[in-house]
Amino acid sequence: MSGASLTEQAGREQDSGAIAGGDAVGGATAGGAAIGGASNADAGTAGTADNGAEAGTDSGGEAPATAFDGAPPYEPVVVPAAKASCGVDPSARPCLSCHNVLHSTPFMAGGTVFEDASKSSPVAAVEVRIVSQSSGSAYLTHSDADGNFWLPRPTVADNGPYLIGIRKDTVVQSMPLLQQTLDCNSAACHGSTFFGPIHLFATD
Repeated sequence: MSGASLTEQAGREQDSGAIAGGDAVGGATAGGAAIGGASNADAGTAGTADNGAEAGTDSGGEAPATAFDGAPPYEPVVVPAAKASCGVDPSARPCLSCHNVLHSTPFMAGGTVFEDASKSSPVAAVEVRIVSQSSGSAYLTHSDADGNFWLPRPTVADNGPYLIGIRKDTVVQSMPLLQQTLDCNSAACHGSTFFGPIHLFATD
């Protein structure tokens, strides 16, 4: 979700800053059962859990071109606001600077999705999908009412690199390059003026 050229899988190519070619896009929601049944996250984070590793991901054969290759259709998921349990609004803050190995709930990924590059309107129920090229695992989560998403660290280390994408309804944005780290709001990625914020819709 950076300032590189983005592909909207609904059928047209766009040049926008929606998905960066930089450091990361993250996951969302809190620890819980994995999609398809394999548990990947330690419980105990804020919110309702929908995130996890999808079971049965094919780690052999040809690597997918985007994070949504072979993914099931989009489904909206309502996620409780992270700020209710954080005590502060984490929007646009670098999540992993707090949620690291020293924190009670370390995150694999985290960030904030906005409607456009102005950062004026966060977007809820955005699906964030991260696919590891090393393990073949796919991690899924959704943004809360403030646009924040997070993904608790898997119990088994997964070091990527990762394909990352976001979507809502028929709008799909995919990061054009493989990413190695997932602290999306950090100064090295979408916290910078170079890449700009993660945003769902292209802007001129």
